[in-house]
Amino acid sequence: MMKKPMVPQYALTACLALVISSGSLAQTDPKSGQFDYTSCFNTSVTFENVGVNRSATPGGLFDNDNIRCFGTWTSLDGQSEGRWTCQESDQSGATRVISYTSDGKSPPVRTLVSATGKYQGMTESSVTLTPAFPPLIRAESGQACNRQTGSYSLK
Repeated sequence: MMKKPMVPQYALTACLALVISSGSLAQTDPKSGQFDYTSCFNTSVTFENVGVNRSATPGGLFDNDNIRCFGTWTSLDGQSEGRWTCQESDQSGATRVISYTSDGKSPPVRTLVSATGKYQGMTESSVTLTPAFPPLIRAESGQACNRQTGSYSLK
């Protein structure tokens, strides 16, 4: 026959005393009154953005390329930083993978990580700027644009 584990009597008494006394220590909120408090947050978000590139010259390089980005943005103690990676694909399937980092103060640093198809072996030097936000496409979604300017060399 298996014995049931025994709990010492003093442990049960101590737990019971704690449960009974905790009810009498709880503060009762008034039925009405004023309140005043501040909620502060440290924020860290992950995101996915999808869109289409528009060249300043219609039909120019990267015009109508699809773009999909994944990344994180963090704001801690008043300091912000972000890191994200984008894949841009043209109609032929040629792709570029671009990595971005931002300290929240300066324009993001942009690095071409890899390229396929007609972009394979490409080098580029560029600057990323955030222009004024355009009108929303859909009211229930956010929208932002980044202007990419720079030079490139195809292999």
